[in-house]
Amino acid sequence: MQKKRGNCRVSCGGSRKYSSAPGENLIDLATRANEALKLIESGGGDRCVLVSHGWFLKVFLGNQLGLRPSLAIKQLKFSNAAMSEISLQEGRYLIEYLNNRDYLK
Repeated sequence: MQKKRGNCRVSCGGSRKYSSAPGENLIDLATRANEALKLIESGGGDRCVLVSHGWFLKVFLGNQLGLRPSLAIKQLKFSNAAMSEISLQEGRYLIEYLNNRDYLK
């Protein structure tokens, strides 16, 4: 894991034998999402921008909602180029908006 001032990068190396080559399995993806959340929470900044692919975003948000990774992937939707805003207020997460594409119109 690597952390730079104002920026964060979380990566997960390797794969287990039951993952689809060369991708990562859901356990690794959920672990990476938890590591990213910890890194964001420890950043101390007012804002953090997370840009990623759909499955990671689904698992990342699903963790906060208490969903299993497989359920989060099925029940949450993130369209291409969509924006979402989630804030941390008094130790709780507040979903401001999800999957917003209004700016594309």
